[in-house]
Amino acid sequence: MAYRPQRLVTIPEGWNAEPFIVPVVASDVNQGNAILAGLEYKSIPIPMDRDFDFWLLGFAYSCPQNIDSLGFRLRDSWGNYLSDDYCAAAFYALPAGVNPAIGGGYAPVVEPPLYCPHGSVLQLDVKNLLAVGGPAYVWGNMELRGFKVVPIGACAA
Repeated sequence: MAYRPQRLVTIPEGWNAEPFIVPVVASDVNQGNAILAGLEYKSIPIPMDRDFDFWLLGFAYSCPQNIDSLGFRLRDSWGNYLSDDYCAAAFYALPAGVNPAIGGGYAPVVEPPLYCPHGSVLQLDVKNLLAVGGPAYVWGNMELRGFKVVPIGACAA
């Protein structure tokens, strides 16, 4: 059974929820190299900004090639995996199973939203789920989409 954080989203009086995107770029994953069949990259750090807390609402992923056998697994700021095993990257593509450009559309939803304290670090595991000898994958673009809770009049950087 996957870990399911149960934290109520509350916005204190005098604060706003401002939409925010955290990019995960190729150099963060494997220095931009192809992900060979059967290989996995573990504990790729995704640092949160130090200014305000972030609430993760969803993911978006796009890749220049078929991504049916590329898998993701995410850990929260306290080291808890959000899934028991790798989830196919196609589930994170927009719309489901398709790879349009990042920047628009709806992202698969994290339910309930994941709380990420300012300055904390999420960790991503990426794996080419094909047997050794299968095709390699070039990392695409991933975004963690959500919002920051900021004082009214402030701007999330």
